[in-house]
Amino acid sequence: ALYSASFNSENYGEGSRRLCIHVQYSASTLDASVPFEVNNYDFSLSPSSTSSTADTGEAVNFTATVTNLKKQDSFDITTSSGWDSSVLVNGDDSLGFSLSRGQSADITLEVLVPLTAMEGAEQTARLNVTSVTTNHTETAQFRTRVTGVSNSPPAISNIVTKLGSTATR
Repeated sequence: ALYSASFNSENYGEGSRRLCIHVQYSASTLDASVPFEVNNYDFSLSPSSTSSTADTGEAVNFTATVTNLKKQDSFDITTSSGWDSSVLVNGDDSLGFSLSRGQSADITLEVLVPLTAMEGAEQTARLNVTSVTTNHTETAQFRTRVTGVSNSPPAISNIVTKLGSTATR
């Protein structure tokens, strides 16, 4: 006969544990010790990579979703990019946030293609989301390729001079 057993490790502390089993059936006895790891924290970040195109001077918005799969946790965000970038979490510019089990947060990474970029140039921005509890990090990579070069500076509608007067274009 085949027997099985299960238990919920959710209320156990994090780390290595050992499950000891003693089974007695008729005149037979079985003793076993099974090691296991308890990890009550986990999250996902998707997509892990994507790409887009833009002209110089344009901003490209990339969106990734963090989903907390287990116990409530707090997360920190870091980014790296060769071009100017900014981050919003659910529309807020905070680089730290908390999620309960099953909750998600949308992260928008805006990358600004510099006016000095050459057509065909590519830049990869990295978005790192780190669990404050476990220090586990998931990374998404967003690649931007320059498809056009602007020959004019951005439009300026009003310039306020130091004297307080306004010059218009």
